[in-house]
Amino acid sequence: MKKLLILFSVLTFIFIDARAQENYAMGLRAGGTSGLTFRMITSSGYELEGIAGFWNHGVSVTVLHKRRQQAFDVIGLNWIYGAGAHVSHYGEKFNRNKEPYWHTDYPAYVDYITFGFGLDGLLGMEYKIPQIPIAVSFDFKPFIEVVSNGDVWVSTDPGIGVKFIF
Repeated sequence: MKKLLILFSVLTFIFIDARAQENYAMGLRAGGTSGLTFRMITSSGYELEGIAGFWNHGVSVTVLHKRRQQAFDVIGLNWIYGAGAHVSHYGEKFNRNKEPYWHTDYPAYVDYITFGFGLDGLLGMEYKIPQIPIAVSFDFKPFIEVVSNGDVWVSTDPGIGVKFIF
C-alpha cells in the first residue's frame, strides 16, 4: 500500500508539472483525414502536428507547421492556421463511393496499390477548456495530392478534434 501511495504521488507531481507546461497534446481527429494526432510547441512558439490518418483501405501521415492567434478576445479560443505535407497509401480495394462528398476528383475505384504525396493547408479554431487539459477544434485541412498513377486529387478535408494537453 505504501509503495502504491508513493507511485501515485510521483505520477501526480509529474502530471501537474507536465500540465503546467502544456507543450504537448495528443488526441483524435474525425473528418476526411480521421486518426490520431500529436502536437508539440517548439521553443520559437510554432507548433508541429502529426496526424496518422486511417480510412477505407488507406492510411496517411501528415505533418503540419502551425501558428495560433487568440480569437475574439476569448481566453482559450484560438485561430489555428498553417501548412504542411502528407504521404498516403491506398489499398487495392479503395472504393471512392465510400469516401465523403467533399473529396473531389477521386477515381471511382482503384484496383491496384497507389501511393500519394500532397501539400496541405490548415485553417480553423481551437478552444482549450479552462481548468482541464482538454482542447476541442474544428478545422479545414485542404490538400492537393499527386498519386502514383498520375492522377491529381483535391479535398477540403474538414475535421473536428479532441486533444488531451500535457
